[in-house]
Amino acid sequence: MQDMIATPGHSWRQMEEELRLMHDLIGGTAMMRRAGARWLPREEGESWGAWRARLNRSVLFNGVGRLVQVLSGTPFRQDVSLQDADKAIIAPLHHSLSAIMRGCARILMLIRLAR
Repeated sequence: MQDMIATPGHSWRQMEEELRLMHDLIGGTAMMRRAGARWLPREEGESWGAWRARLNRSVLFNGVGRLVQVLSGTPFRQDVSLQDADKAIIAPLHHSLSAIMRGCARILMLIRLAR
């Protein structure tokens, strides 16, 4: 396999299953139903029709989607503020920390928009 920008890296491949779960959870009931047997496997001896009925009456409370929505905005609404005593120690990192936190907020927002 040729290594290109679109080729998933080793770390991505390791996280892929967890990311798929997050994507499906954020998508709510409709996404989880589309995933079908991946997240709601058939019971042993369960007929296809019985499993389908169980799948169609299963409901997912979208707590994860709401959590991502809240977290993507709440912690990063204000820039980092430093106390006078901390400025000498942290001042060189202040701009870097603010940029990192804005980047984290953007990533959380992208996750939220991807659903």
